[in-house]
Amino acid sequence: MISSEPELQQAIEQMQRLEQVLAGLRRKIEPDNAALFAVMAEGPMDMLQELEEQVDAWHALERRRKFEEARDKLRKISRPRAEEAKAA
Repeated sequence: MISSEPELQQAIEQMQRLEQVLAGLRRKIEPDNAALFAVMAEGPMDMLQELEEQVDAWHALERRRKFEEARDKLRKISRPRAEEAKAA
């Protein structure tokens, strides 16, 4: 699981390399032997899917973290006002 910005960048770079590998296989192997291409592409495609899921999970966690951060800031701002209203 991705747990930092550098890990996210590394995952994105790995995805780019896997896409290049698949493009090369598609260019060199698929025209002559589609079945062989399918077998050879299976591993890189599985790895690419796993990385995509990890990147998606990272983004979901980041959105959640930012939401909670904003919510907490809003609560801190709202509390003093609510306490002032009670005192009045």
